[in-house]
Amino acid sequence: MQGQISFAQTCSRFRDVFFVWSRRDYANVAILGDVEPWELTLLSLVSMSVRELKLIVDDLVSSTMKNKSDIFKFCNMIQGMINLASIKIWQINPHPITKFLLRALQDLPNLRQMHFCSPKLEDFGKLHRLELISIDVNMPSRLMLRYCRSLKNLRTLHLSEKVSSSNLINIIELLPYLHELSFYIHRFSSSKLLPCYSEQRNSLVTILDFLAHKRTLNVLRIKGNIITSNEAESLSNINSLRALDCSFANADLVIYLAQLTSLQILRITYLQPIDISSTYLKVIRQCKDLQFLRIFDYNINPDFVGRVAEVLKDMESKNTLELLIHARHGSLTLKEFHSEALDTKILLFRSITATELLKLL
Repeated sequence: MQGQISFAQTCSRFRDVFFVWSRRDYANVAILGDVEPWELTLLSLVSMSVRELKLIVDDLVSSTMKNKSDIFKFCNMIQGMINLASIKIWQINPHPITKFLLRALQDLPNLRQMHFCSPKLEDFGKLHRLELISIDVNMPSRLMLRYCRSLKNLRTLHLSEKVSSSNLINIIELLPYLHELSFYIHRFSSSKLLPCYSEQRNSLVTILDFLAHKRTLNVLRIKGNIITSNEAESLSNINSLRALDCSFANADLVIYLAQLTSLQILRITYLQPIDISSTYLKVIRQCKDLQFLRIFDYNINPDFVGRVAEVLKDMESKNTLELLIHARHGSLTLKEFHSEALDTKILLFRSITATELLKLL
């Protein structure tokens, strides 16, 4: 490979052939682990073919970034990735390269998605073309609000627990095309409001009511428990939802999900000791378009799978429901689950996947 790289650097005809070949093999690139100089040289040759880039900044810095000249050379290469559509950046230790990297991304014409995880706050407000952004960095709400003023094209916004949600309504108001939202609920033990919320405008109920009134949100992921009937009722009023991921602290609150009859994807977390299998069945019966259901509940028994199949049969469901259940079960109980889970045209039972386990974190 290193010989081909050297030849491509000196022969324009071979470089053209090299580029055509790279469109298939280098559309998705990951920079991680030990990065050799020749690998970056190869990346510079195929930069126009890269559509998705995953980058662990610490690995890059420890391997090849010895001085500012190396940093500028790398960022110039990034600027040449004119077909780059998605980038994922992870960083553990602060390094100045991140600031220059974000500047290099600003003018890329096709960049639409960015996942950014860093210990240090950086300015991403000038990436105007972004349609999806996932932020995992300590950030005050006022700064997030300022950045979102220039991110008018956002359709998907994912905020980690490090990002304050105290200006969430104001942020959403700035994003007319937003259809997918993920955020964390942080509470004080003595308050049912999100942290630092002295105004009723910023309560969780008010946020959910606002989303219901907006009527454009299709996907919602709330990390943290719904704890009151007012919150559950406000959630159940977001009729535009097609996909929902949420947790409940009280058995009586789960039944509110039955009002979201347009749901196609539902992920429920309920970790209290009361068995609410019958409630899940009521939700399934009402949500006739449901195609995927993941339940994280320690109380589910193997016969639940058969009961779900009976409900679907009674409903004469035209959809196939994929059912995933996650709980603490021994090997014998798991065998019982799988013995009950004979796939039919209307029900597919699966053990929970690694991807779904990550969604629980």
